[in-house]
Amino acid sequence: MKKIHKLITICLFALFLANCEDNEKYPLPVVQEGAFVLVDITSTLIDVTQIESSAYAGRLQDTRGNIDSHTFEVRSVVAGVASDYVPVYTTTTFPAEFAITAGDIAAALGVDIATFPPGTRFDFVGKSTTDNGDVVTFNSLNADLQAELGQRQAYNLQTFISCPVSVDEIAGTYLVQAGAFRAFFGETTDVRTVVAGPGSSQITIVEGEYTNTGGDPLILDIDFSTGIITGGGKDADGNAALAWAEGVNGLPENTYLVEGGFFFSCVGVIDLQTNFSPFNGNSHRFQLQKQ
Repeated sequence: MKKIHKLITICLFALFLANCEDNEKYPLPVVQEGAFVLVDITSTLIDVTQIESSAYAGRLQDTRGNIDSHTFEVRSVVAGVASDYVPVYTTTTFPAEFAITAGDIAAALGVDIATFPPGTRFDFVGKSTTDNGDVVTFNSLNADLQAELGQRQAYNLQTFISCPVSVDEIAGTYLVQAGAFRAFFGETTDVRTVVAGPGSSQITIVEGEYTNTGGDPLILDIDFSTGIITGGGKDADGNAALAWAEGVNGLPENTYLVEGGFFFSCVGVIDLQTNFSPFNGNSHRFQLQKQ
């Protein structure tokens, strides 16, 4: 009987997480008579080592077939100082491939590309115009679409110019800026401690993703020349590390499944895309900001 009860609990949780995944993967909400542009990002960062050619890139899709045009405006944020928003890209055909370089943004803003140091943030806002003249912006979207990165909305996006990792800038106290399933696991604190190591190209989030589930520290593998997270989720011996321990909320133990992300030590940002195993249908964002 206990085994059956445990199995039911596991199945219910799996269904809960699967529903979350489905909502993220297949969002077709009714906004402005169903008008909605979806984006699949194919290049998430502008590589500081290839600043002239590297681009923030993706593919836009008109999910309802009623969009006449979609425009991105962009602003730069350097050392906390934001520019004005200016138009940088427009398409009138779908699907559409876009690739926006730092040079494109500099030209749109009327500045030299040299004014964008490593760690520069670029904020994009999208605007769609429908075939009957309606305008769709981020504020047109429902709360679910606005809150969930996984919904792939093309109206509020962000990228950075990557920066080489400085060991001296790693260690410190960070606060969680974005996460998932925190209420389910009873998370009570946003504070995380980050240290260098254990390997020469690794950093460790000491408390892990969740602080009260018996999980292991979250070790991340990083390309220190760009700050791009290339893997992780193993312990110091190379074994899969626990995201949570056996029995938490009646669940079997799960390990980390790191999918990618970046660490910009120059601005103190860790932006991680992570998952679990065996519950691997729950890709989500985990973002930290150094204090």
